[in-house]
Amino acid sequence: MILQFKVKNFLSIREEQTLDFTASADKTYEDYAVVKIKGVRISKLGVVYGPNASGKSNILKALAWFIFYLVASRSKKPGTGTGLTPFMMDEDSRNQNSSFELIFYIGDVRYEYSVVLNNQKIYKEELYFYPNNRRALFYERTWNEDKSNSSISFGPLLKLSATQKLFIESNCISNATVLTTYKNANVEKNVELDKVFNYFESEFMPLLSKNDNLGQLANDVVRLDADSKKFICEMLEKADFNISDIYIKEEKGEVSEEAMEKFRKIAKILHISEPQDKSISTEELFFTHKTPFYTGSLSNMVESEGTNRMYGLSALLFTLIKNNQTLLCDELENSLHYDLFTHIIKTFLVNSDRAQLIFSTHSLMLLDEDFIRRDMVYFANKNESGATEIYRAKDFGLHKEVSILNAYRAGKLGAKPQLGSIFIDE
Repeated sequence: MILQFKVKNFLSIREEQTLDFTASADKTYEDYAVVKIKGVRISKLGVVYGPNASGKSNILKALAWFIFYLVASRSKKPGTGTGLTPFMMDEDSRNQNSSFELIFYIGDVRYEYSVVLNNQKIYKEELYFYPNNRRALFYERTWNEDKSNSSISFGPLLKLSATQKLFIESNCISNATVLTTYKNANVEKNVELDKVFNYFESEFMPLLSKNDNLGQLANDVVRLDADSKKFICEMLEKADFNISDIYIKEEKGEVSEEAMEKFRKIAKILHISEPQDKSISTEELFFTHKTPFYTGSLSNMVESEGTNRMYGLSALLFTLIKNNQTLLCDELENSLHYDLFTHIIKTFLVNSDRAQLIFSTHSLMLLDEDFIRRDMVYFANKNESGATEIYRAKDFGLHKEVSILNAYRAGKLGAKPQLGSIFIDE
């Protein structure tokens, strides 16, 4: 689980900003909303508000980029840079290093991971953990400018041999993390290093944007896990879509010779190997509807965006709850009625154990729900220089009887569009 994430100098974020999932002492829906790990209270839900172009999506992108592209990516090559985009709206930031820090738990063990880098190389990388409730070095990596290489110190609790240490250090290129280097290297496996890399590679679901087509992801879930179908059908039935069943129809065929010839010409131009296999398979999702006057199946192609969105989110929700993963989603409510939106959130809170759901939203009504605690709510706003700032609702110290929704609408919490007059000047 994530306890805290910090980022500095990335996209619209200039100064260090924090997503802190430390839960307050508030007892509201504590049994469903808070996970306790060795006395540390961690929130299962994070909700980010803000006007358009405030950077609320960028805080999610920062976390996703750190996890998927920097830490868990296996495709780094020498000289290709890190792929980082710093804050571009002032010259100093463009030339300064960026930093990321993640405090997280694997089981009951706390880890603190930080990286300092620019768009070309990683300058510092540190990982500490608390295996016996005391802080211990996992590894520390520093870039040596004069030697153009990295020096890495490994903690004794990893129990790495001298050969393993030397192999990892000598293969660690400037734009790849130590974890990535270890996973790509042909070196004897280490239990502790595997545990951390696997956390980043398998515990996080892909960042979802509001317009993502979730159909293929959902179809994969249905194919790979037989239990998912029952859960998804129940979610769709509760949503009052008159859907009693789902099935995926697969068809196999062959590409025509005319099309194959076109593929060969394109392959020649691009200097890639020519396609040899003419077989092709397609799949189509069908929803079985049952009403007093009709029973039959309809392709998802003729279903509404809301039905398809609910199908996709139901499949991901099943996976999230079952595997105790973390899901990041930009504008979770897109194409959904408000009641379906809140039903998804409540289903997650009540049925999940150590999973986390972090999303941005424009749905103000959610602020007035009693299951949305103040330590779950974040606001994103841009300052005078165009840089994103993140802050929590609980930090305003509002009395518990004061409505967050009313305070936000009144402009007391910021992160609200300043529209001015509705009259157009002639």
